[in-house]
Amino acid sequence: MLSLLIWTLQAHAYIPPADPCAPSTKLIGTVQSAAATWTYSPGANPRYPDGRVGTNVTLQVERAIQGQLGSTITVRVPGGTLGTHVTNIPEFPTMEPGTRWALDLGFFQGKFFLQDWQQLDPAAELPSQSYLIQALSDWCSQ
Repeated sequence: MLSLLIWTLQAHAYIPPADPCAPSTKLIGTVQSAAATWTYSPGANPRYPDGRVGTNVTLQVERAIQGQLGSTITVRVPGGTLGTHVTNIPEFPTMEPGTRWALDLGFFQGKFFLQDWQQLDPAAELPSQSYLIQALSDWCSQ
């Protein structure tokens, strides 16, 4: 699933998805907030009779590597806890406030969704935005 391209961040590496050249939004950001809401409330969808929870995660954008982004972005992540109801989807990360992530996002029906992700060391010094953009460009032109 992950390609061989590795951007070395001082104490960590960001490994992009299998096709890092595909059009998408790529960024490095820190989670500011995470709020769980019902995707389907109990009884609203016969496939999920007990309901299904998702989490709206807002990140402070530290580096926009591909795509036009503002200073923050909100991504819907499947799974989460709402009251006593827990929807656990092991294929997706739990993104807690204060954690740093490298994300590859798709866009569908007006919303960003996770295509690939890698948790990063929040204390690591990041390469410049121009360096990351150039590294992606160099990789894609090979």
